[in-house]
Amino acid sequence: MSLPPDVLRQLISSSSETVFMFLLDLDFGNGLPSRYVNNTHENETVDGQEYEARSFAIQLPMESDREGEQTMRVEIDDTPGDLIIRMRTFSINNIEGIDRPRATIRLIADISPENVITGPWTFSIGGCQNNGPGSLVLTLVFQDFLNLPFPKILFTPSNFPAVFQQGQVIQ
Repeated sequence: MSLPPDVLRQLISSSSETVFMFLLDLDFGNGLPSRYVNNTHENETVDGQEYEARSFAIQLPMESDREGEQTMRVEIDDTPGDLIIRMRTFSINNIEGIDRPRATIRLIADISPENVITGPWTFSIGGCQNNGPGSLVLTLVFQDFLNLPFPKILFTPSNFPAVFQQGQVIQ
């Protein structure tokens, strides 16, 4: 993630007049995504889409040297009933091979909510847990593809001679 220097300065300063908010899009593949902004006061409109004001917290994954899937958590307070029903349906049908719902996160500032500062980051929803009345915890999963080993054994001159030929123009 890279942030513009002025935004980074405001984020780490002890006082700033700018309020930063996360946008959370939950897409269940049915054409009716749920959109939330991490704001307890008012809804926001970004790119012509209305984001419902909702309190949620994002817990980033721990640094690890583990390869493969990494997870992070999003806890949504005062969760609407329709979202809980959708997530229950997903949890019941969460079988390997079925497309998982997707979550997208972006960062905006209150002074210009139409301008996305950073993102979007897209994750698969790997699971959910209802933590009592009105609280839902989503486990977001992303593939750590940058730390996966390059398949050097597969791409060898004996297996793929055309990749390693020099001086030929492919037409």
